[in-house]
Amino acid sequence: MKKFLYLGGASLVMASAPAVAQDAAPASGFKVGGLIGIDSVEAEVDGFSGSEEDIVYGATLGYDWVSAGGTVLGLEAEYSE
Repeated sequence: MKKFLYLGGASLVMASAPAVAQDAAPASGFKVGGLIGIDSVEAEVDGFSGSEEDIVYGATLGYDWVSAGGTVLGLEAEYSE
């Protein structure tokens, strides 16, 4: 339980960082990322109900490119457990 409190506190600190404007041209190329979260499912069918909660983790891989008009287009794949 303490781990979740520490992770929650760290998330709040990171989320409170100010946004910084970018004047440079958008970047293109490969990108790699990670994800972690909590998956919570509740269901009710014909009077029977149940719920399940689990930790979710995974990775993302993608590619972005900039079109001639300056629009950023991209593809992204995600694997999560």
